[in-house]
Amino acid sequence: MRKLIWIIAVAVLCFGCSHKSEQSQVEEGKQTLKTDQKQSINYKKLTQQTLDRYLSKMAESYNNEDYDMVKSYIQPKSEADKYILKKIKTDEFKNYEIKSYKVSNIKVNKSITHADVTRIMKSNKTNNQYKKVVTQFDLKYDKKTKTMRIYDFNDQSVSDVKVPEKVKTDESKDKVTTEDKTTEQKQQAKGDASTCITSRFKSSCEGVSDAALKAAYDQMVANKVLPYAPYEGCAQCTIQHAFDIKDGKLPQATPNAGPKVSSMQDAVQMVTDQYRDDVQRYYPEKDITIIGTEPINGSDIQEDVGGKYYKVRAIDTNGTHELLNSFKVYIQTGEVVME
Repeated sequence: MRKLIWIIAVAVLCFGCSHKSEQSQVEEGKQTLKTDQKQSINYKKLTQQTLDRYLSKMAESYNNEDYDMVKSYIQPKSEADKYILKKIKTDEFKNYEIKSYKVSNIKVNKSITHADVTRIMKSNKTNNQYKKVVTQFDLKYDKKTKTMRIYDFNDQSVSDVKVPEKVKTDESKDKVTTEDKTTEQKQQAKGDASTCITSRFKSSCEGVSDAALKAAYDQMVANKVLPYAPYEGCAQCTIQHAFDIKDGKLPQATPNAGPKVSSMQDAVQMVTDQYRDDVQRYYPEKDITIIGTEPINGSDIQEDVGGKYYKVRAIDTNGTHELLNSFKVYIQTGEVVME
């Protein structure tokens, strides 16, 4: 009898062990499924898709002043969102055309990605001349839409595009040898910064770099040929600004106007005053702290087409120091732009 009771007790105990083991397996299975689901998100592919769709509608959106055409690809209240809303109704984005583009160098950091986009494009801002523009796009995964959304973009370089001359069909009449070219034609073929500026970018601009344009423009300002305009990150934009001042479209600019933001500490305080409460409302469970970014190449100051700025971050100080939002505080204007 005692032997029978012992056998039953062992059987019950083993059944409990078996049941517990099965439960553990189920829980482990759920965790594995969750992990697999997270790992199944192809952030690189989604980044490519978002940029393809955005760039395919970008020109039409800008030309028609219709932000809704690209709004679904932009993170709300981000720097990209604010920049497009500010610029889309200006003349800068008129006659926008993208001849070709290439997405490359996609980098993934958890749910955030960065990608380089090289465009051959033109618009009123480039005086309707084709330019090769390399822009870094920053994107973040949106759990609701299950897509990547653009939260920032910054031009890395702008350069001239060499357009090949049309081949003449009647060589006997139209062929011109090198010896037949005048000295003036040779100079124009190479490009001349001063001529390019005085012609308002209509002639002799081939192969002229931004640096050469800036140097020629600075000399014209010193000689009082053109009025002073603040440097805006690209020489051509600054020169166009100067012509607008000369034509009476814009007021005179003061060369010695002091910057509105004098230090990283000022920038952090400005972001704290203007945006900390907004960030806290958006992330009520987080412990918000506003700090400056780490120096790059020994400097706190960064620069894009909008000018020099301080980069400031809102982070969660609980545990992981997760980045919640980042901001650009432009030194000259004091404008704060949230990404």
